[in-house]
Amino acid sequence: MVSIPHSIAMVMTRSRPRGFTLIELLVVIGIMGMLFAIAGPALSALRGAGDIGKASGDIQGILEQARSHAMANNTYVYVGIQEQDGINPTANAGVGQVALGIVASITGLRPFAIPSTPGALSVSNITPVGRVKYFGNIHLTNWAKVGTNGNMARQAPDVDLGAITNATTFQIPPTGTAKYRFRTVVEFDPQGVARCQSNAASLNSVINYLEIPLMTARGNRAMTNSSNTAVIQIDGITGAVRLYRP
Repeated sequence: MVSIPHSIAMVMTRSRPRGFTLIELLVVIGIMGMLFAIAGPALSALRGAGDIGKASGDIQGILEQARSHAMANNTYVYVGIQEQDGINPTANAGVGQVALGIVASITGLRPFAIPSTPGALSVSNITPVGRVKYFGNIHLTNWAKVGTNGNMARQAPDVDLGAITNATTFQIPPTGTAKYRFRTVVEFDPQGVARCQSNAASLNSVINYLEIPLMTARGNRAMTNSSNTAVIQIDGITGAVRLYRP
Protein backbone atom coordinates (compact mmCIF):
# COMPACT_ATOMS: atom_id res chain seq x y z
CA MET A 1 0.00 0.00 0.00
CA VAL A 2 1.34 3.36 -1.03
CA SER A 3 1.16 5.94 1.70
CA ILE A 4 0.57 9.65 0.93
CA PRO A 5 2.99 12.02 2.61
CA HIS A 6 1.41 14.08 5.35
CA SER A 7 2.19 17.44 3.64
CA ILE A 8 0.47 16.39 0.39
CA ALA A 9 -2.55 15.07 2.30
CA MET A 10 -2.88 18.45 4.03
CA VAL A 11 -2.84 20.32 0.66
CA MET A 12 -5.46 17.98 -0.78
CA THR A 13 -7.65 18.48 2.26
CA ARG A 14 -7.40 22.28 2.09
CA SER A 15 -8.09 22.43 -1.66
CA ARG A 16 -11.33 20.50 -1.36
CA PRO A 17 -14.25 22.91 -2.17
CA ARG A 18 -16.41 23.89 0.78
CA GLY A 19 -20.05 25.06 0.42
CA PHE A 20 -21.97 27.71 2.41
CA THR A 21 -23.85 26.59 5.46
CA LEU A 22 -27.50 27.55 5.93
CA ILE A 23 -26.56 30.02 8.66
CA GLU A 24 -24.01 31.75 6.41
CA LEU A 25 -26.58 32.09 3.62
CA LEU A 26 -29.12 33.59 6.02
CA VAL A 27 -26.53 36.09 7.27
CA VAL A 28 -25.68 37.17 3.69
CA ILE A 29 -29.37 37.53 2.79
CA GLY A 30 -29.94 39.60 5.93
CA ILE A 31 -27.04 41.93 5.10
CA MET A 32 -28.31 42.39 1.54
CA GLY A 33 -31.78 43.20 2.85
CA MET A 34 -30.34 45.84 5.17
CA LEU A 35 -28.35 47.42 2.32
CA PHE A 36 -31.42 47.59 0.07
CA ALA A 37 -33.43 49.17 2.89
CA ILE A 38 -30.76 51.82 3.40
CA ALA A 39 -30.23 52.52 -0.30
CA GLY A 40 -33.93 52.47 -1.28
CA PRO A 41 -34.82 56.05 -0.26
CA ALA A 42 -31.64 57.40 -1.83
CA LEU A 43 -32.34 55.62 -5.14
CA SER A 44 -35.94 56.86 -5.08
CA ALA A 45 -34.74 60.42 -4.50
CA LEU A 46 -32.30 60.15 -7.41
CA ARG A 47 -35.05 58.87 -9.67
CA GLY A 48 -37.38 61.67 -8.60
CA ALA A 49 -34.70 64.28 -9.23
CA GLY A 50 -34.14 62.83 -12.69
CA ASP A 51 -37.86 62.86 -13.51
CA ILE A 52 -38.45 66.45 -12.49
CA GLY A 53 -35.15 67.65 -13.95
CA LYS A 54 -35.98 66.32 -17.41
CA ALA A 55 -39.65 67.32 -17.26
CA SER A 56 -38.98 70.89 -16.14
CA GLY A 57 -36.33 71.32 -18.83
CA ASP A 58 -38.69 70.01 -21.50
CA ILE A 59 -41.55 72.26 -20.32
CA GLN A 60 -39.22 75.26 -20.40
CA GLY A 61 -38.32 74.37 -24.00
CA ILE A 62 -41.99 74.03 -25.00
CA LEU A 63 -42.81 77.46 -23.59
CA GLU A 64 -39.86 79.01 -25.42
CA GLN A 65 -40.96 77.37 -28.69
CA ALA A 66 -44.52 78.65 -28.20
CA ARG A 67 -43.24 82.21 -27.72
CA SER A 68 -41.01 81.90 -30.80
CA HIS A 69 -43.97 80.58 -32.83
CA ALA A 70 -46.10 83.58 -31.81
CA MET A 71 -43.41 86.06 -32.81
CA ALA A 72 -42.38 84.32 -36.03
CA ASN A 73 -45.97 84.00 -37.26
CA ASN A 74 -47.25 87.34 -35.88
CA THR A 75 -50.06 85.61 -34.04
CA TYR A 76 -51.33 84.65 -30.59
CA VAL A 77 -50.28 81.32 -29.12
CA TYR A 78 -51.81 79.64 -26.06
CA VAL A 79 -50.11 77.02 -23.91
CA GLY A 80 -52.52 74.97 -21.81
CA ILE A 81 -51.39 73.12 -18.69
CA GLN A 82 -53.56 70.39 -17.22
CA GLU A 83 -52.78 67.89 -14.47
CA GLN A 84 -54.26 64.43 -14.77
CA ASP A 85 -54.51 61.39 -12.53
CA GLY A 86 -51.18 59.60 -12.61
CA ILE A 87 -52.85 56.17 -12.48
CA ASN A 88 -55.89 56.91 -14.64
CA PRO A 89 -54.96 59.82 -16.98
CA THR A 90 -58.26 59.52 -18.87
CA ALA A 91 -59.94 61.06 -15.83
CA ASN A 92 -58.53 64.40 -17.10
CA ALA A 93 -58.09 65.60 -13.53
CA GLY A 94 -56.08 64.57 -10.51
CA VAL A 95 -52.44 64.36 -9.47
CA GLY A 96 -49.39 62.74 -11.03
CA GLN A 97 -49.23 63.52 -14.75
CA VAL A 98 -49.01 66.96 -16.36
CA ALA A 99 -50.11 67.50 -19.96
CA LEU A 100 -49.24 70.49 -22.14
CA GLY A 101 -51.14 71.48 -25.27
CA ILE A 102 -50.61 74.42 -27.63
CA VAL A 103 -53.03 76.20 -29.97
CA ALA A 104 -52.51 79.28 -32.14
CA SER A 105 -54.81 81.90 -33.59
CA ILE A 106 -55.52 81.28 -37.28
CA THR A 107 -56.22 84.92 -38.19
CA GLY A 108 -53.51 86.47 -36.02
CA LEU A 109 -56.13 88.09 -33.79
CA ARG A 110 -57.10 87.14 -30.26
CA PRO A 111 -59.78 84.42 -30.41
CA PHE A 112 -61.95 86.37 -27.95
CA ALA A 113 -62.75 89.97 -27.04
CA ILE A 114 -61.40 91.79 -23.99
CA PRO A 115 -62.02 93.24 -21.43
CA SER A 116 -64.99 90.87 -21.19
CA THR A 117 -64.29 87.47 -19.65
CA PRO A 118 -63.47 85.31 -22.66
CA GLY A 119 -64.24 81.82 -21.40
CA ALA A 120 -63.40 79.23 -24.05
CA LEU A 121 -61.30 80.32 -27.03
CA SER A 122 -63.23 80.62 -30.27
CA VAL A 123 -62.93 77.20 -31.91
CA SER A 124 -63.25 78.77 -35.38
CA ASN A 125 -60.04 80.75 -34.85
CA ILE A 126 -57.62 78.29 -33.22
CA THR A 127 -55.58 75.41 -34.53
CA PRO A 128 -53.41 72.91 -32.58
CA VAL A 129 -49.65 73.35 -32.74
CA GLY A 130 -47.94 69.98 -32.46
CA ARG A 131 -49.08 67.14 -30.24
CA VAL A 132 -50.04 67.16 -26.60
CA LYS A 133 -46.99 66.44 -24.41
CA TYR A 134 -47.15 64.38 -21.22
CA PHE A 135 -44.90 64.40 -18.17
CA GLY A 136 -45.32 61.57 -15.70
CA ASN A 137 -44.44 61.59 -11.98
CA ILE A 138 -44.93 65.36 -11.86
CA HIS A 139 -47.35 67.45 -9.77
CA LEU A 140 -48.38 71.05 -10.47
CA THR A 141 -48.16 72.57 -7.01
CA ASN A 142 -48.20 76.19 -5.81
CA TRP A 143 -45.63 78.86 -4.99
CA ALA A 144 -45.91 78.39 -1.23
CA LYS A 145 -44.89 74.71 -1.41
CA VAL A 146 -41.55 75.13 -3.18
CA GLY A 147 -38.41 76.58 -1.69
CA THR A 148 -37.27 80.19 -2.06
CA ASN A 149 -33.76 79.88 -0.66
CA GLY A 150 -30.43 79.32 -2.38
CA ASN A 151 -30.81 78.46 -6.05
CA MET A 152 -34.60 78.88 -5.71
CA ALA A 153 -34.37 82.57 -4.74
CA ARG A 154 -36.46 84.59 -7.23
CA GLN A 155 -39.04 87.33 -7.61
CA ALA A 156 -42.47 86.50 -6.21
CA PRO A 157 -44.88 85.80 -9.10
CA ASP A 158 -47.87 87.98 -9.95
CA VAL A 159 -49.60 84.84 -11.25
CA ASP A 160 -49.09 81.44 -9.66
CA LEU A 161 -50.31 79.01 -12.32
CA GLY A 162 -50.62 76.28 -9.71
CA ALA A 163 -53.15 78.21 -7.64
CA ILE A 164 -55.44 80.23 -9.91
CA THR A 165 -58.86 80.07 -11.46
CA ASN A 166 -58.22 80.68 -15.14
CA ALA A 167 -60.71 82.55 -17.31
CA THR A 168 -59.26 81.37 -20.63
CA THR A 169 -59.79 77.73 -21.59
CA PHE A 170 -59.57 75.53 -24.66
CA GLN A 171 -59.86 71.91 -25.64
CA ILE A 172 -58.05 69.57 -28.03
CA PRO A 173 -59.33 68.81 -30.58
CA PRO A 174 -60.89 72.31 -30.78
CA THR A 175 -64.19 70.93 -32.11
CA GLY A 176 -66.17 67.80 -31.33
CA THR A 177 -65.57 65.62 -28.32
CA ALA A 178 -62.76 66.92 -26.15
CA LYS A 179 -59.87 64.58 -25.53
CA TYR A 180 -58.10 67.16 -23.39
CA ARG A 181 -59.41 70.24 -21.60
CA PHE A 182 -56.94 72.92 -20.61
CA ARG A 183 -58.07 75.26 -17.86
CA THR A 184 -54.71 76.84 -17.00
CA VAL A 185 -53.56 78.84 -20.01
CA VAL A 186 -50.64 81.16 -20.83
CA GLU A 187 -50.92 83.56 -23.76
CA PHE A 188 -47.97 84.72 -25.88
CA ASP A 189 -48.78 87.67 -28.13
CA PRO A 190 -47.05 88.56 -31.45
CA GLN A 191 -44.44 90.61 -29.52
CA GLY A 192 -43.63 87.68 -27.23
CA VAL A 193 -45.32 89.21 -24.19
CA ALA A 194 -46.73 86.61 -21.78
CA ARG A 195 -50.15 87.06 -20.17
CA CYS A 196 -52.74 85.05 -18.31
CA GLN A 197 -56.35 86.06 -17.71
CA SER A 198 -57.36 84.67 -14.35
CA ASN A 199 -58.75 85.57 -10.97
CA ALA A 200 -55.25 86.93 -10.24
CA ALA A 201 -54.65 89.01 -13.38
CA SER A 202 -56.25 90.63 -16.39
CA LEU A 203 -55.05 90.63 -19.98
CA ASN A 204 -55.23 94.41 -19.79
CA SER A 205 -52.74 94.62 -16.92
CA VAL A 206 -48.98 94.21 -16.96
CA ILE A 207 -47.83 90.91 -15.47
CA ASN A 208 -44.24 90.90 -14.28
CA TYR A 209 -43.87 87.18 -13.59
CA LEU A 210 -45.90 84.04 -14.15
CA GLU A 211 -44.80 80.88 -12.39
CA ILE A 212 -45.26 77.15 -12.88
CA PRO A 213 -44.21 75.39 -9.63
CA LEU A 214 -43.62 71.63 -9.84
CA MET A 215 -42.78 68.78 -7.50
CA THR A 216 -42.36 65.04 -7.92
CA ALA A 217 -45.22 62.54 -7.69
CA ARG A 218 -45.56 58.78 -7.54
CA GLY A 219 -48.66 57.37 -9.12
CA ASN A 220 -51.39 59.79 -8.10
CA ARG A 221 -49.70 61.01 -4.92
CA ALA A 222 -47.55 64.14 -4.65
CA MET A 223 -44.22 63.76 -2.83
CA THR A 224 -43.14 66.37 -0.30
CA ASN A 225 -39.36 66.19 -0.72
CA SER A 226 -38.39 69.85 -1.12
CA SER A 227 -35.21 68.92 -3.00
CA ASN A 228 -37.26 67.38 -5.83
CA THR A 229 -38.96 70.58 -6.94
CA ALA A 230 -38.65 72.95 -9.87
CA VAL A 231 -40.00 76.34 -10.83
CA ILE A 232 -40.48 77.60 -14.36
CA GLN A 233 -40.87 81.36 -14.29
CA ILE A 234 -41.98 83.44 -17.27
CA ASP A 235 -41.10 87.12 -17.50
CA GLY A 236 -44.40 88.67 -18.49
CA ILE A 237 -42.81 91.68 -20.21
CA THR A 238 -40.02 90.03 -22.18
CA GLY A 239 -41.46 86.51 -22.35
CA ALA A 240 -38.14 85.04 -21.20
CA VAL A 241 -38.49 81.62 -19.56
CA ARG A 242 -36.23 80.71 -16.63
CA LEU A 243 -35.84 77.43 -14.78
CA TYR A 244 -35.04 77.22 -11.06
CA ARG A 245 -33.87 74.00 -9.37
CA PRO A 246 -32.52 73.42 -5.85
